[in-house]
Amino acid sequence: MRRRRTKRVGAHLEKHGNKYRVTVGVPAALVNLLGATRLKEALDATTLAEAEVLKWPALARIKQRIADARTGLIPGQSMSVPSPLETAKIARQALEWRRELEKERQQLRAGEIEIEDLSFEPITDQAVRLVEEREGSKGALLFSEIVAGRATPFEHLIDDWLQEGHFAGRTEAAYRQAVRELLSWCERTGIAPTVEAITKRAVGQFIRERFIETRAAPGTANKAITGLASLWNWMDKRGHTEALLSPWSGQFLRKERRGTSDRDPGETAKRPFTDAEVATLLSGLSDPLLADFCRVAALTGMRREEIATLRVRHITGGIIKVPGTKTAAAVRDVPLHSGLVPLIERRTSGKGLNDYLFHELPAQTSDARGRGAPITQAFTRKRRALGIDDRADGERQSRIDLHSFRRWFILKAREALEGGATGFTAWTIADVVGHSREEGPLGMTMGRYPGRANIRALKACVEAVRLP
Repeated sequence: MRRRRTKRVGAHLEKHGNKYRVTVGVPAALVNLLGATRLKEALDATTLAEAEVLKWPALARIKQRIADARTGLIPGQSMSVPSPLETAKIARQALEWRRELEKERQQLRAGEIEIEDLSFEPITDQAVRLVEEREGSKGALLFSEIVAGRATPFEHLIDDWLQEGHFAGRTEAAYRQAVRELLSWCERTGIAPTVEAITKRAVGQFIRERFIETRAAPGTANKAITGLASLWNWMDKRGHTEALLSPWSGQFLRKERRGTSDRDPGETAKRPFTDAEVATLLSGLSDPLLADFCRVAALTGMRREEIATLRVRHITGGIIKVPGTKTAAAVRDVPLHSGLVPLIERRTSGKGLNDYLFHELPAQTSDARGRGAPITQAFTRKRRALGIDDRADGERQSRIDLHSFRRWFILKAREALEGGATGFTAWTIADVVGHSREEGPLGMTMGRYPGRANIRALKACVEAVRLP
C-alpha cells in the first residue's frame, strides 16, 4: 500500500496527501497526558490559500486543549492531583530547580559563564522523567510546569504572606482556613492548586459550590474571600502572578439574605446597648471578673482583645496605652476615666509590670481564639439570663453583644457633642476608640494632617461618657 506523503507547507500547516491539516507540538511533560507528541486537525481545504484562512480556529482549539491539559481541565478527564504531601515535595524540588536555572541564566546574561557550562537546563527532561517514575505523569507535569515558570503552587507562599501581613491571630487563623478550603476544593475538582490554574472561572465555581450552594452566611463567605483576595494581591506585589486583574476582584457576596429584601436593614444590624440595658447589666453581673471587664469596656470603648491583653505597664500616669490588636489606628492613648480609677488601682496593686490586668483569664491554645474569648461566652450566658436579647425573626444572632458596650460608648460621646459638650470633636472620638479618621469626612484635612488629638481633648471625650 502506497503511503501518502506529508510535507510542511507553512507555520503549523502541513499537506498530507491531497489534504491540509494543522499541527502543533506537545510539550514533553504533557505527552503521556495527551497521548501524542503532536496534535493535529484536518482542514476542509483543497488549496494552500484556503488552508491559511481556515487554520486559525483549528489552531486556537488545539492550543486551548494544551492549555487545559496544563491546568487539569481536559474534557472528560479528572485531574488526579498528587496527595498534599507528594505535591509539597514536588513543589519544593521544582521551585529549587527553577531558582537554580534562573541563577545560571542570570550568570549567562552577565557573561560569567558560557552556554556550554549550563548544568541544569540540559538535564531538565531527565529530571522530569525521574519525577514521573516516582510520582506519576501528573506529578511530572506539575514539576515541569513549575520549573518552566508556568505554574506556581500557592500553598507554599502562605507563610511568607501571613508573616509579611502581620494579621491578628483570629484573622490569620481564618485566612489559613480559607486557603485550606480552596486547596481541598482543588483536590476534589481536579483543578491544579497553582496560581495559574485559579482563573476567574475557577474562582466563580469555587464560590458557588462552597458558599452559595451551601447557603453559607454572606459574612462568613466574604471573610474567606477577603483572605484569598489578600493572598492574590500579595502574590501580585511580589511577582508571583502576572494577571492584570485578580480573579477574586468583585467576587464578594451581597449581605442581604433571601426573603429579607423588604426588611429595614436596621432590624438586623448590630446596635449599641440602651442606657437601661447598660444599667441592668452592670448591676446584675455578680462575677467580679465579668463585672470589671464590662465596666472597662463601657467607659473606654476598647475592643475585647485590647482589654484582655492589657498589662500593668500599659497603664501609667492616668493614661491607658492601648497596644492595639487590629490596625495601626488601634495603637493609641486613652485617658483613664475617673469612674475607673478605683477599679484600676485594685487590679494593679501588688502586680508586676508584665502582669495582666485581668490575670484570671486563662491562656488560649490557639491564636484563633483570643485571650478574651471566655469573657464573650460568659457574658452571653449572663446577658440572656438577665433577659437582655434582641433577635429579629428568623435570625440566629442577637443584635446586641459584648461589642455593644463599644457602640454605646461612641453613641454617648456623640450625644454629648450634640448636647453642647466642648473640648473635643467627632474626630477625637475616632482617636479614642482607634478608628481611622482618614476614612471619614475631610479625611486628609482632619484625619491625616493634624495628627491625633491632644490629651486634653481625649480626656474631655472620655469624661463626657457617663454611666446611666
